[in-house]
Amino acid sequence: MFKAMLVFLCVLCAAPAWAVYDDATVVAVSKQADTVNIVVNFSGLTEVVAQRSVVLPWNYTDDQLTEWSVSTLEKLNGLKSINTRIKPSDKLPVVRPIEPVIVP
Repeated sequence: MFKAMLVFLCVLCAAPAWAVYDDATVVAVSKQADTVNIVVNFSGLTEVVAQRSVVLPWNYTDDQLTEWSVSTLEKLNGLKSINTRIKPSDKLPVVRPIEPVIVP
């Protein structure tokens, strides 16, 4: 019984880590002289909505908008993993790495 309860708690606590930003919805589009400003809400199950904007030329392509959207999703999801890479109390190197010797 105790093991089953422990496993349940581990899964419950780990559930938010599985959440990812996986949706993008356009909130506003405004046109200036030669550009278009697009505001987008990025969201995901249990994620806080993150609003980002991009300024593109008036003749932007669907590929440009797609590339921006996908790279923004990747950045948002990548930022969540920063705490797994470095955290308070981690020790950092105090000596520079030795550069390899190149023999001609």
